[in-house]
Parts: sequence; C-alpha cells; structure tokens
Amino acid sequence: MSALGGWESAGTSGGALLNPTTRELVSSVKAAFIAASEQQAALLISFIGHGVVTGDGNFFLLARDSPALPESDTALHLVQVLSEQMDRHPVDGLIVMIDACETQEGLTGASQRLTDRTALAAKRIELLVATGHDSAYDGCFTRTTLSVFEHGLPARGENLLPVDLLDPLNSGCPRQVPGHWGVAHGGDPGLWLVPNLARRDDAVRGRSTAGLVDQLTDGVVLTDSLRQRIFEVVGDTGSRLRGLIGPAGCGKSTLVSLLIRPGLLGKAWFSPDYVAAAGFVSAATSLESLAVELSEQLHRRVDGFADAASIAATRGTDDSEVDVFESMVLEPLARIAIRWQPINIVIDGLDQAESGTRDLIVAALAKLVETEELAHVKLIVGIREHTGLEDQPLFARMHRVQIPPPTPEEIATVVESAHMAATRELPDTAASDWQRWITRLQGHTAVGGWLLARLLTELDSGDALEIRGDITVADLVEKRIHQALHTTDTASRPIPALLAVLAAAGSGPVLPVELLHAALTALGHTVTAAGLRDSVVAVGMLVSRGNPGTSQELLGLAHEEFLHPTGIEAHRLGTPPIDAHRAITTAFETGTSDRSADYARRSGVRHYLAFGEPDTAIKLLASLVTPRAADDRDMWASWLPLINQTLGPDHRDTLTARSNLAYWLGESGDIAGAITEFEQLLTDQLRVLGPDHPDTLTTRSNLAHLRGKSGDIAGAITESEQLLTDRLRILGPDHPDTLTTRSNLAEWRRRMREGS
Repeated sequence: MSALGGWESAGTSGGALLNPTTRELVSSVKAAFIAASEQQAALLISFIGHGVVTGDGNFFLLARDSPALPESDTALHLVQVLSEQMDRHPVDGLIVMIDACETQEGLTGASQRLTDRTALAAKRIELLVATGHDSAYDGCFTRTTLSVFEHGLPARGENLLPVDLLDPLNSGCPRQVPGHWGVAHGGDPGLWLVPNLARRDDAVRGRSTAGLVDQLTDGVVLTDSLRQRIFEVVGDTGSRLRGLIGPAGCGKSTLVSLLIRPGLLGKAWFSPDYVAAAGFVSAATSLESLAVELSEQLHRRVDGFADAASIAATRGTDDSEVDVFESMVLEPLARIAIRWQPINIVIDGLDQAESGTRDLIVAALAKLVETEELAHVKLIVGIREHTGLEDQPLFARMHRVQIPPPTPEEIATVVESAHMAATRELPDTAASDWQRWITRLQGHTAVGGWLLARLLTELDSGDALEIRGDITVADLVEKRIHQALHTTDTASRPIPALLAVLAAAGSGPVLPVELLHAALTALGHTVTAAGLRDSVVAVGMLVSRGNPGTSQELLGLAHEEFLHPTGIEAHRLGTPPIDAHRAITTAFETGTSDRSADYARRSGVRHYLAFGEPDTAIKLLASLVTPRAADDRDMWASWLPLINQTLGPDHRDTLTARSNLAYWLGESGDIAGAITEFEQLLTDQLRVLGPDHPDTLTTRSNLAHLRGKSGDIAGAITESEQLLTDRLRILGPDHPDTLTTRSNLAEWRRRMREGS
C-alpha cells in the first residue's frame, strides 16, 4: 500500500501490527485515528484475522487473547469503536477492509448505527469485507486484492476504489460473497486505495480531467446507438475534422471519454493510442491553458513531438507574431518527421468557453485543420447543437456525427438498476413507471437523457416521482441539493455556500481546492479540509472532481446545465452569486500555489466583473504581460466581449480594454488592424469622453505613432502637430505628455528629412 498508493503507517512501528493482544489492537486503532486526525489525513484500517458475531449488529475483531465469545473489553467491537473514534477524532475519510469470517454483521451494524446519527452519516466511510454470514477462506480476499493492485482493472477509473474490488473478489473467491457499504453513491472518488495500473496508457492519465472522464464513464450503458456513433467516428480515417453534435447531456462527452478509454467498450477495435491528446473546455479555459494541456499530453504520447517542440521553442519569444498555441502545439506537430501515422486530437465543450476565448480557440483549430503541413493531424470536436458554433465556416464542412439522446426506456433501465444496486432489493417503482415519468420530463426540457439518468440514480425515487406538472432539470437539481441537506448536519456544513462558489467557478474540475477552502472562509464558514470533502461527497454527482482526495484536487459543477439552477438555489439558501464571486477573489490573496495563481490569471477577470469591480479586472489584465505580444493581444481579445457585455460599450473600462487590444495588435505585427481599431476607438472616445480627455489624447498619440510605423510619416507629422497644439493648450508646455509629443514630432520630422 505504501509503494503503490503512497499510504504512510499510522503506527510507531512503521509496519503491520502482528498478532496483537486486545489491548494492543484497540490502542493501535485509537492511535491511528489520532494520528490521521492531527494530519487531517484519510485513514485506512486493514484487518486480516478472525471475526465473530455475538448478536444483532455485534461484530468483533478478535485479538490473540480474545475468548471465543468476546465482549467489548475482550475484543474490538467494530462499529462501537469506529463510532466513538470518529466522534472524537474526525479524519479526512475512513476506509476499513476486513478479511475475516461473518463480516456481514459488521456491514449491517455500520449502515444502521453510523447513519442513525446525522453527524456521522455525512462522514466519508467505505467498508469492504470478505464475506457475509459465512467463513472466509485461505486469505483469498487479501490475495485477490493485492493481485488487483498489481495489475489494475481496465474497466475502472484512474484510481481504484473499495467498491471496484467487488467484481474481482466475487470471481476470484467463489466460496465467499464480499460486501461493501459506503456513504457516497457508487463510492467516494476521493477515498481511493491505489492508482489503477491498468490506466497507464490513455491520454488523460495523471491529468485533472481524468476524474471527469471517470465520472462520465461510471456506469455507462453501451447502447447500440452509442456503439454505432463510435464506429462512425473511428471508421472515418479521411476527414481532418469530425464533429460530435447533440443537445446538452445527450452523451457527447461520454463518447469522447470512450474514445480516450476504449477498454470500457469490451472488445474494442482500437486502442488508447487512438487519442493522442484530449482537451475539455470550460469557462475557465484560456487559449494558453488549452495549449499547455495538449502540449504536455503530446510530449508524452507522440514520438518526436518533444524534439520538435524543443526546436520550435528556440525562436520562442523572438517572434512576436506567433501565439502560444502556434508555438506549443501547431509548430511542433508540423515539424514531426513521421507523418504516416494519424495524430487524433479531441476537444470537447467548445461552446462552454467565454465567447472571446472561444473565438480564439476556433481560430487556432482552423489553422490546425487547414494547414497543409498538418494533414497528418485529425481533430474531433464536441459541440452542443443550436449554439451557432456548428454553423461557423470551420465546422460547416466537417463530418457531422449526430448524437441522439437515449430513449426513456434506456434511461429507466439505468435508473432502476442503480436503485436496485443501492438498496440490494427489488425496487418499489417499476421500470415502466420510471419510463412514463421520464417521457413526461423530456417533454419539458431540452437537456439530453444521460445527464438526467445520472441525476435520477442519486435521487430517492419518492423525491423524484412526487414532482408534478412541468418537470425540469432545475427541479431535479433542487431535489438533489435538499437531499444532501437532509442527510447532513446543516448547522456545520456549508453546502449552500460551497455550491454557490462552485457555480461561480463554472463546470468541470477547474477550481483548486485551496481556493474553494479560502472562499468558504471568506464567506464566514470555518471548515476543515475533511469537512469540506464531506460536503462535496454529500452533493454527489452535482460536482466534478479532478485529482480527488489530494492536495491537487480541482472542483466544479459537473455540467453547465447545473450552473444556473444551483446558483439560484444557493442564493435562496443564503449565498448570493455576487458574494460567491467576491469570496473567490478574496481567496486569491491567500492562495500561494501555482495552481491558484493560474486560476486567478484565467478566471479572475470574470469574477471581478461579476461583483462590480471592473477597475480591478482591468488592472489584473494589465499586470499579466507575457513575453509574446501575440499572447497579450489574444488575452485582451478573449476578455473584451465579456467586458463589453457586462459594462456596456461606453464604459470607460470597456474603452480601456479596446485601447489595450489595439496596442497589442500593433505590437504583434498587425499595424493596419491596430490603426483601424484605434480609429474606431477614437470616434467613440470623442463622443463619450470628449476631445480633451487624457484617454482621447493618448489614443491620438498612438495613432500618430502607428501611422509613422506603417510608413505614413507625413500623416504621423500632421497628427503629432495637431496633438501638440492640443496638449499645449490642455496640459501646458512642461507636462511629460506634451514633452513626449514634442520629441516624437521632432523624430518624425528628422525621418522625413532623411527620407527625402
């Protein structure tokens, strides 16, 4: 466990406790809780030995000196000790694995006693036991578990959870029936045992998006329609651009995930090497962050890319006209010597980016699919239909693969199966009842079915089916939030505030956990790291997690369709969106990690604008100067649409943003474009600010400079003379701007003389 999963011993001996007495066993368990609580760490307790049941819910782990019929002072009463210790020493999640006989009563007792009390019901606990009411044989549970750790499970996620071991234990130990109980639906992704060694070879291995792919493929139903669409995508080897088109939640991202991890298809006809790199776009994505993500994957997965990238980097910042996507992705791909093997790149969620960023990404992708030197690169994109993106010139000629939503019957089957698996009983609600209800639901929402299926699997059937009249995704989100509130200690759990912050951050795993923690503190919620993750698990599939259970964890809401209803419900419960945005920016002040700084660079502007501090947003952008003028140009271009939308075209900060964009256009080599932008800006500044405003005068100075730089020295002289006259009148002869204008005019006159 230490070598594979990074677990550290909680005991003083640094190893396993062998053949202990009752006193040693109980003392060691208590000491382990204390150590884990002090470090705010997860605790794993693994027991191999004898167990016995003495009555209803009374399951004991036997020590060396325990009698055949033990009592609480002669053996370890499992549920009693766990309950007491979790009360006194809260840990960041608990995993208990027991290879002993008659362990069913341990599960039963835990599920009853630990969930009877709200404070414990919300704790993250996972119990995995070897057998039910019968004997455990030959250490099969432990040997099978270790074998799984060494080889991995191809059909499971990035990390192995306790619940993942049930199938291999059932098949590997036929004389035993293993059992599992846990608080989280389908297992807590943050309480993992070891990395899944069978997941070594896909594009997102070790990336924050691996957790998103896990969530998208968890319990996926491979319908005939889904298989046909995958075959259509993979079978098209000629198109440079293929598009997955469909409504929200119909399965586009799931299909992308299956392209990344084809082992989930069973006998797949292509390997994980099929996708060389994958990017999942969100509101927090920038052109730079997408370029970095793709480049790092391509370095690892494409032969020759690293060498080509090194060559491309040699000119690096020397070329102001080359942006980060060109230098980090396009140029290295064009320099690769071996071009007979197609390189497939997948970009999902293009419609979710901020409009300015989306335009930049689309322009970059157009170069990828239209440049002759990149003919060996094939692009697959996921786009929500009716967003207008699919009608842009780039996508209008792509091979379109329409993704239909699942049928009500398919959704009903998934929901019924999930409820059966959770209760281990026949459901009270027949699949036909679910099917009729889902048909009614789909009549009132444009959201695709798999998103609905994932929501419904976590809702109590009564909570869902009691909704009458028009049903929407917002209704289901509200029900899921209140289900979480009813199963937790609401006085100590900041669930509404947590959801408000995540709704402000956006969809997908985007917000570093340390910023989330600091934002909750700014909102007045004092919560430990363990308590924060308890709340995250309580809201289940509403949240997407990257690198779960680690200090590198990233979080966000699981789907864009959840943002609005979650924000509304969080507001109703006491945390307005404006407060959530402000709290995130307050968290910037305490965030010290590179990930926190990166998030602030990529999303800070959006948060400052959202709670009414546009000046700070502009100052932040101005501070983010990069070594490449093209990247500075793209940065201002990416945010200008949102600034304009939020503040209006005549706001001074909007005009300032336009001025910066025009300036960096010129610095990146587009002199004509810069002149056009400044001319349009000057017209609006004259109307809004007046001819004597300092910003208006600065724009005239920039225009004069650019005219001279473009070769129109006579025009530069004329504009500089007029500007000098006005600055003398407004500022006086000794003002620095007046002196600068006089100097510039002298320089243009000198060049005119030398030129003539």
